Amino acid sequence: MSRSRTCNNPAPAYDGKDCEGSSTESKTESCNKQQCPVDGGWTKFGNWVPTECSVSCGVGGERSLSRSRTCTSPMPNYGGKPCAGVSTESKKESCNSNPCPIDGGWTKFGNWVAAECSVSCGGGERSLSRSRKCTSPMPNYGGKPCVGVSTESKKESCNSNPCPIDGGWTDFGNWVAAECSVSCGGGKRSLFRSRTCTNPTPQYDGKPCEDASIEWKKGPCNSNPCPIDGGWTEFEEWIPTTCSLSCGEGQRSLSRSRTCTNPPPQYDGKACEGFDSETNTETCNSNPCPIDGVWCDFNELAWTSCSAQCSKTGTQTRACDCPPAQHGGAPCDGSDTYTETMDCYEGACLVQTCDAAAKPSSSLPRNCGEYVRCDTNPEPLVMPCPAGLHFDDATGVCVAGDCGEIAEDEVDSPCNSDNNGAFVADDVDCTVFYQCSNGVAIPMSCPAGTMWDALLKTCVNGNCQVEVDDDVEDEKEDGAACANSDTGTLLPDPEDCHKYIMCANKKDESRSCGSLVFDPNISVCNWESVTNPCTTKP
Repeated sequence: MSRSRTCNNPAPAYDGKDCEGSSTESKTESCNKQQCPVDGGWTKFGNWVPTECSVSCGVGGERSLSRSRTCTSPMPNYGGKPCAGVSTESKKESCNSNPCPIDGGWTKFGNWVAAECSVSCGGGERSLSRSRKCTSPMPNYGGKPCVGVSTESKKESCNSNPCPIDGGWTDFGNWVAAECSVSCGGGKRSLFRSRTCTNPTPQYDGKPCEDASIEWKKGPCNSNPCPIDGGWTEFEEWIPTTCSLSCGEGQRSLSRSRTCTNPPPQYDGKACEGFDSETNTETCNSNPCPIDGVWCDFNELAWTSCSAQCSKTGTQTRACDCPPAQHGGAPCDGSDTYTETMDCYEGACLVQTCDAAAKPSSSLPRNCGEYVRCDTNPEPLVMPCPAGLHFDDATGVCVAGDCGEIAEDEVDSPCNSDNNGAFVADDVDCTVFYQCSNGVAIPMSCPAGTMWDALLKTCVNGNCQVEVDDDVEDEKEDGAACANSDTGTLLPDPEDCHKYIMCANKKDESRSCGSLVFDPNISVCNWESVTNPCTTKP
């Protein structure tokens, strides 16, 4: 806190001594942090405003002048003191001093000539004198001489204007912070504080405060870490499960994972969206299973042709292709050639038969189920009729109808002229299948622990599940699902989705899919899925 006093009670004058001691004193005390009181400050005086002159002409005219100021620089606020002193000041001055046109008139008094004021400010006193001449006009034409004195004097106040008060700074206020450059992670911001030149306010031409009213600085802000949203790493390599089959095309599941650590979520950052793992299914071990070679049975069609003179000696060979050794399977043991003698044909040789025919290009009967083709080159061929047909001598083609007495092994033969070279399943034993050769079914067996898959046309891992109960078999025949289906048709098992029914000569034969389920949409054993659920289980 500070207070001041002025040496004007009275002010030193006429070489009087100045007051002793200090004009200000100050002390410090704790004060509230609320807005500081603002004492009122005068504005500068306005222009002088004159009143009407006392005379319209002549000597001695006088008028008053006044000027004012307001306590608004600044206005007193927050309990501050009002302005000290007056808001209005006035003075007098001569006016309308032009002489009137009279006989014998004084000239205007000259300007007041002032002596030096006793003080430079704050209100003093000085002597003033002025003179005039009786020449305005000079007495003439009988005009009376001027009356009065040509010189006059007076005293007046002087330098009544307040003494200049130099401005003084208040203390700086609190620091005010601008907005931070960032919301997190550490930024910079400007801070400023201000002060006012009101301690005291400069007045009466006092000097304004020097230096700036505002000072600035920079400081750190929002040093808290910014949120970091989580990010996925790249998926790791696929990790497969064990294949469902060791060969013959199985399936396996694959999975792979990723972590939300690229980067991990921190400081309230968002967690990664989506799943941290995914699965897939792929075919595996698609290499065919090993199939051991099996000797084909000797059959009549493998006999060599008769000798030129129709001798009864011939040779016959067999091949290891029923099936052949495949995919690393073991070859057949023994020789592939077997020789024996037999009657070539009771009667003429095939060539002689064709030569004797009326139409060499015709097919000639050999027996009910076979015929001789004479239109082949270089030698005729013995051809069988498909199962259920017999050779018609009149037309020279195989027609519907049995020959009468047919061998038992030919009754249910799955082979005919339409599936020559094909592999077909056995009607009873799922480990047995046949290779069709010109209508003849050549029996073959799957390796131990495997069974024939009619769809894949190969031996696959699995065990046969064939019903052997006579009563059950009779019941199935009575209401067989295959009653209206062709041989080789695959139907879903209504009691167990891990099985299916294979139709063979209108009979139902149960087959197992192992760990897979039968897919009726594509008639194969397939993996269980949403589109192929296992709805029936024992």
